[in-house]
Amino acid sequence: MPTNCNDHQVRLYLFKPRFKCLSCKWTFKLENSIVKPYHQISNQLELKIFHDASIPISETMIARLNHISHSTINKKINKAYDEKKTNYDSLPEVMCFDEFKSTKDADGAMSFIFKDYHKNKVIEIVENRQLPFLTNYFGRYSRKARRSVKYIVIDMYEPYIQLIASMFPLAQIVCDKFHIVQHINRALNQTRIEAMKRHKNYHAKFKRYWKLIVMNESRLNSIYYIWCPSFRYYKTTDGIVRDILDIDEELKVLSKNLNRHRVPKRRTTKRFVRQSI
Repeated sequence: MPTNCNDHQVRLYLFKPRFKCLSCKWTFKLENSIVKPYHQISNQLELKIFHDASIPISETMIARLNHISHSTINKKINKAYDEKKTNYDSLPEVMCFDEFKSTKDADGAMSFIFKDYHKNKVIEIVENRQLPFLTNYFGRYSRKARRSVKYIVIDMYEPYIQLIASMFPLAQIVCDKFHIVQHINRALNQTRIEAMKRHKNYHAKFKRYWKLIVMNESRLNSIYYIWCPSFRYYKTTDGIVRDILDIDEELKVLSKNLNRHRVPKRRTTKRFVRQSI
């Protein structure tokens, strides 16, 4: 086990019972999360070895800190390196591109990550998401591997589109539906704000019921009436949206075009009955 705070060696004696199947005569032991089968070094100690390997110290010092032989440390590090070694001759048919905020010592403000869609496994992380860095990185892969990619899922980031056009000539771009909905909501909100500036007498209505304006039309209720302070009358959510859209023609046309391409959400029976009551 990992050493304690006083740098003393810790050992855990684990006794695992062996079971035997009476029908097939096959024997097996219980598995646990402490140590792998047929291993003596615990999983926590392996993680500590990999953490110490990231620090610029020798393998002999790592072995001395963890009370393990130098040959075992060398074997663990080389095995982990071989498992993470990138194969530049193959790429999956479907990949996903994205960026995230990584460590402070990274080259760029945002780091680039891409994964295999079918296996749901991260392939590699690049420290910078800028186009020159990504072009240099994917240039290491063979031409055959890059031409084998069929689909790439992105978030409509312009450098990704340029990268795919130059490095993956046969791949088709698939935009993430989350970002598509996000762009739709932004466009609708921007049009609502412009309409609010044009019709200052209806400023309170545009501002108070903005969530209903961007909501899918199939989710609006046309049965249950609620009190509306801006209208000073009882109205349904569907009626509120219709009255607001009738104020501005540009907002009305945009809202109808967007709802035409939206997938209607199914309304369950319980919800319909509750709203009717």
